[in-house]
Amino acid sequence: MTRAAWLARRAHAWGCSELPALWLAADPSLEAPAYLRQRIGQPRGHKRMRFVLEKAGVIESRPAGGAAARGTERERELLEQYVEQLRRGIARGIDPESVRHADSMPSEMLPIIDRHQPRLACTPDAWGRDSLGILHALELKCSVTERAALPWYWALQVQGEMACLGADGGYLICGEYWAAHHGQDGPIRVWEVERDETTIRRARQLCADFWETVELIRETKDDESFASTSSDLGS
Repeated sequence: MTRAAWLARRAHAWGCSELPALWLAADPSLEAPAYLRQRIGQPRGHKRMRFVLEKAGVIESRPAGGAAARGTERERELLEQYVEQLRRGIARGIDPESVRHADSMPSEMLPIIDRHQPRLACTPDAWGRDSLGILHALELKCSVTERAALPWYWALQVQGEMACLGADGGYLICGEYWAAHHGQDGPIRVWEVERDETTIRRARQLCADFWETVELIRETKDDESFASTSSDLGS
């Protein structure tokens, strides 16, 4: 996939990986990791939030950190090991022969747009079907620490992917310590994520609400007064 072309298409909607930032911006009381709070910036109104300014093209997105980059590089390997566990009966729920990675799709088709909310989009990691043929979104994560429980922001991303794919189920597959610098891989943890229509409706509404702010910023970002108020976030 040509990343520049994909980024240009992604600029027309919120990606599912951006949903946690919208959720946290709407409810700052939620527990969240530092990197996610940094996406929000200082909560001085929607027009001053970092992720909104990034989407509007006012400031550049920060590059992924070393751990995140290592994790992304290993996601295909994680999927392969997960499929092998499915074949051996260690993991259950998905027909291993049905699993497909996003690379099996023509890159021009990505991201996939939600049919009910065009400002929500996803580039899925993978997908598969269960024994009844029901489609499931498969989200891959490589962590730097142990993950005893499924974080809400990961589960939320899967909900968005289910919405965009029209899937009725989803799984979060995590390789513990797979992104750690010491190189000692931990176990693969798998959480099933049940589709929650209430969560999906809220996600769609937040995408619409925050997109209105993005459009407003895009219309006024050349104004000198606006540029001066946003310059501190751009550093």
